[in-house]
Amino acid sequence: MKHLLTIIILVSIGTSCTVSEPIETISSITQLSDYQSFVNKINNTGYLDSLKNRKVDEITFWDNQVVQKGDVFLYNEKIGKLLAEKFEITGDINDIRLSNKHFLKAAKQTSGNYKSSMLLSLSSNHIKLHQFEKAKQRSTEAYHLAHNKTGPALMVYDAILELGDYDYAQQIMEQYSDLNSFDYLVRFGKYMDHTGDLDAAIIATESAYEKVKLSQKSNRNWILTHLADMYGHDGRIQKSYETYLEVLRKNPSNLHALKGIAWIAFSHDRDYNAAYKILNVIKQSTSLPDAYLWMAEVAEAENKMNKKQEYIRAFKREVTHQNLNDLYSIYIADLLLENKSSRDQALHIAEIENKKRKTPETFTLLAKAHNALGHRDITLQILEKHVIGYSFEPSILFHCGMMLLENGDEKRGKRMLEDAKEAAFELGPAVMQKIESMI
Repeated sequence: MKHLLTIIILVSIGTSCTVSEPIETISSITQLSDYQSFVNKINNTGYLDSLKNRKVDEITFWDNQVVQKGDVFLYNEKIGKLLAEKFEITGDINDIRLSNKHFLKAAKQTSGNYKSSMLLSLSSNHIKLHQFEKAKQRSTEAYHLAHNKTGPALMVYDAILELGDYDYAQQIMEQYSDLNSFDYLVRFGKYMDHTGDLDAAIIATESAYEKVKLSQKSNRNWILTHLADMYGHDGRIQKSYETYLEVLRKNPSNLHALKGIAWIAFSHDRDYNAAYKILNVIKQSTSLPDAYLWMAEVAEAENKMNKKQEYIRAFKREVTHQNLNDLYSIYIADLLLENKSSRDQALHIAEIENKKRKTPETFTLLAKAHNALGHRDITLQILEKHVIGYSFEPSILFHCGMMLLENGDEKRGKRMLEDAKEAAFELGPAVMQKIESMI
């Protein structure tokens, strides 16, 4: 991989100049006047309803084609794509589930490259549902059917990276290397981020953006949002903020960009009221319950624990009501660990997750569950064999540091917490308070 990194840096010099910068000094970055119009637009139910209704009308049109002309490949493909697009607006997981049914029908109604395309659409939906093994199966099937193997191979890569098969992921990166390809550069950026080389990840992702910035609207907006996230992780909070605003100017309904601004208001500016206001708008605009978790974190930073519990109860209620347990299993297990009476249940969920995919994240959850139950030897064994040295994610460094400290390894524990502390913006005020209290 090192020779690829050298090449990509040289290729990118002409179009990108990414230099690691120190985290900016604390001064307010977010300004209500910058994003108020976007909040107002999203808060206006008529705006989002018009986007949703446009998709509903298109879906109805193709449903009528099925009734009038028969249940054929073309119609199922169209309906499947429209439902997937509708999910991006509504956050209604049932749109993805129904989309899958149409893509599966379409795959059965055709063969060769057409079938491969439908299987890749299924794979993409499975990733959204966190069904990574199914995503791998579908993209592998598509790979064997496709004439051009690159696209399906990169979709296999998406799935196996989530499953923790990093050796196979590296093989795909080497075999299908194409620095003129948007799709490859995006994956290369993800891979370098996984290895802990954020500078190289940003260079690759900026190079990917250069490929689509004048066209391919959906890819352009998505990659810009991804870049904004990366700039924040790299401590370039002002650039992150400006990039989120650029995304919203192009697509006012992009809730991910609005979440990014809410996080800057919370984690950098410590403007908790602004964060709440933005998150409330997001909560009302999507069926997905993520905003409740973020609001709980804001409440914890304010030391308003009753308020935090209200948001957690609301999150759990929505997860149960919408049958989203599989999608949010790691979060649910984390919440269960907070109460002694539910820690065995948390361990059970952690074991199931670890059977599904073996990543530093799932091993960290498993270690946390054993640690909460007082299983010291098992905790340390999991950390040593599967987590420490295998991930550079700040949240994982934080949890590892805390567990090492709790189990008597003060030197390494404090060192890992110091490392995590460098990502203060990414971790947020509530976590930083815990780190400060331990070191």
